[in-house]
Amino acid sequence: MFLDELGDMPIAMQAKLCAFWKKAKSKRVGGDKTVKVSVRVVVATHRNLEELVAQYAFRRDYFTAFMSFLLCFQRFASDPRISANS
Repeated sequence: MFLDELGDMPIAMQAKLCAFWKKAKSKRVGGDKTVKVSVRVVVATHRNLEELVAQYAFRRDYFTAFMSFLLCFQRFASDPRISANS
C-alpha cells in the first residue's frame, strides 16, 4: 500500500489506520466475514513528521510504525545542477 502526503492525513484517519494495522483484520466491502490481512506500507510526505509529532499534529504511535526505514531526498528545485529548462 502506498500512502502519499502522510503528513497531511487527519488525526482521525491516522487512528483508524493504526487500529487496522494492529488488528491485522478487516471486512471486505459489502461482506460480513472478518479476514486476516498482511499489508506492506510505503509512505511519502514533504512535511517534517518529527515536528508534527512535537506539535501534537501527528500521532506518535503512527510515526514510530513508519520509521523502521527512512529515506530522505532533497527537493529537485533546491539542487543547482537541475534546472527547469533541462
